[in-house]
Amino acid sequence: MPKRLYELAFLGGLLLMMYLYLFHFDDFSETELVRISYVWLPAIIFGTHGLIAQAIHALKEADASLDTSGAISAWTKTDRSIFERLATVFIPSYLGVQALFGGKSPLLLAIAATLIWVGLLIFFFEAIFPSL
Repeated sequence: MPKRLYELAFLGGLLLMMYLYLFHFDDFSETELVRISYVWLPAIIFGTHGLIAQAIHALKEADASLDTSGAISAWTKTDRSIFERLATVFIPSYLGVQALFGGKSPLLLAIAATLIWVGLLIFFFEAIFPSL
């Protein structure tokens, strides 16, 4: 998948989140804001994990001696886009998903991370949040 697709997903999620919570927070009910988070959060997760996975995958292909931690270290030291810099916040999540599913395909890893996060989001909003 092209890097721009991951950046577009990430940017779209960020813009929707900012639009909702910075400019139109009072225009939506709590329930509507919860339901809309099922759109913007998966876009952010897909974009960030895709960016990280694609960069790590490319570095490991270029230098077969690199392991994941070495590739992450090399990636964080290179000149990166603003989206890639912001995505580094999700490196712990990337490592967890990669440990569960492997790192063969950046697209599959991004999809797996998105599904895991959406599952956790559903659990939180449907099982925990109502009792708070």
